[in-house]
Amino acid sequence: MLRPRSVNVVKLEGKTVDDATIHSTSVYLITYFIIFLSLVLLISIDGYNIETTLSSVASCLNNIGPAYGDAAANYSFFSSFSKIILSFAMLIGRLEIFPILLALSPATWRKK
Repeated sequence: MLRPRSVNVVKLEGKTVDDATIHSTSVYLITYFIIFLSLVLLISIDGYNIETTLSSVASCLNNIGPAYGDAAANYSFFSSFSKIILSFAMLIGRLEIFPILLALSPATWRKK
């Protein structure tokens, strides 16, 4: 805000980070947040509080351990639909985002 027209070079450990790396990182983060928010919206259909919904998706997607709220003990109270969504979140979290998206892409399965 002090210098809105300044151009800064991004450096990591004293080395300049190229634009392709910055772009790839941005795409990954945006994709991650879109998936996270989509999963939260799908899980929120069950009507549980925001603490339970956010922490259960974060727990499954990031492999960070137990969730908070109602999901602290177990996930048995979730509907079958929510359990499928949370299982999908676990797959994305363990196998990484881009390989799963590539496997779900119709272009991957087309015969040439």
